[in-house]
Amino acid sequence: MTESVIIPVIIVGVSIILSALFSGCETGIISLNVFQLTAQARQGSKRAQLLAKLIKKQEDLLTGLLAGNNMINITSSAVAASLAGICLGTMALRFLQ
Repeated sequence: MTESVIIPVIIVGVSIILSALFSGCETGIISLNVFQLTAQARQGSKRAQLLAKLIKKQEDLLTGLLAGNNMINITSSAVAASLAGICLGTMALRFLQ
């Protein structure tokens, strides 16, 4: 049982980290001060210039972030359900013996 549990646990852990990353990016984009960003971009900040380009298509960016987050969360849920089935199935077999 141990070998069959390690990979799903790793997948769920990585999925949680990726979900946090997508959520953090979404929060950062929404709370961004556009005026401050524009001023920094005019001063020559490469990061601010890149973000300014992304903000021009904010709806597309947020759609992509939300879609990515949903895919990660669905994957995590499916793998966690499979993992629960493996663990609970093993426990049920032990209990019945």
